[in-house]
Amino acid sequence: RETGAGRVKIYGTFASGEASPAQETVIIFPDSADGIDENILKMFVDKGYSAFMVDYRGEWDGTEDYTRYPENISYANTAKCGRHKDFVDESADKTCWYEWVAVGIYARRYVAERTGSDNIAVMGIRDGGEIAWKLAVAKKFSCIIPVCAAGWQAYAGISKYKSDEKELDSERYRFIAGIDSQAYAPYVQCPIMLLCSTTDSRFDYDRAYDTFSRINPDYANESVISYSVQGNSSIDLNSSVNMFMYLDKYLKHRTVFVPRPVEITVGVDNEQNLIANAKFDNLGVVESSGLYFAEDCLDPSIREWTKCADSQKISDSERKFYVDIYEETSVLFVLGY
Repeated sequence: RETGAGRVKIYGTFASGEASPAQETVIIFPDSADGIDENILKMFVDKGYSAFMVDYRGEWDGTEDYTRYPENISYANTAKCGRHKDFVDESADKTCWYEWVAVGIYARRYVAERTGSDNIAVMGIRDGGEIAWKLAVAKKFSCIIPVCAAGWQAYAGISKYKSDEKELDSERYRFIAGIDSQAYAPYVQCPIMLLCSTTDSRFDYDRAYDTFSRINPDYANESVISYSVQGNSSIDLNSSVNMFMYLDKYLKHRTVFVPRPVEITVGVDNEQNLIANAKFDNLGVVESSGLYFAEDCLDPSIREWTKCADSQKISDSERKFYVDIYEETSVLFVLGY
């Protein structure tokens, strides 16, 4: 991108199979403090994809290979971004996010020219996932996979379930409108797979479904949300398997069933047992199901989940779970799969 003081010079690593490079490519955005990870690239290549990991953090101690931003936008470097990352003091185009999305747009052009194919997906981790949401609006992709990224950054540290929410000023509303991903979700132009960890101090999964529910209705039925319970800020093996199935569907056009989210209602039965009814997508075959519950803790990053031990089959697509809580519990969270 021409900035008026020179062009941004983007650094990245492209990886593909040696014998027959795949035209189906995943562009990978790491977190904003991370560089190129060859192990992640290899994981995608081993699954039959080409992969392009982009450096957008810029200048970083200990490395000579990085994206170089001209001096007039030096705040695009993660190490120098300061308020340009967490605040919109002037406008969204004067933030590091604007420059990082521009890197993504040029990365897409590079991949399309190199492979001769527009069959391109994006996977972004944390801050990289926030970039992915914006790219899903800016350009057409086969699908987008944000990992532990669902916006609501302006609400960092504010519990969704507390009533004493602080009043937001005009700067916060500028940030929400211009940067936060929940504002982009209604305008995405492709299917979304949102992967969530339930124990990530930088990611509020309590609000993730709020963003998911805002996804453009044209792509809502093709989108999916998946939770990794107590994954230590990581995505579990099951979510990883699901991710590659999702990529197979939208990059390789294989037949893969995408279920609607579980519908859960909680109540009391005739014996005064606390129960949770889970209804699954009746167009699919339920091979395994379960329900986790957590009590009282409003901080999602340290919430302790317990798996329901007792359940009863109601039908092929509905199951009743018995939720064994403490007598003094005042707040209950449930999560089904």
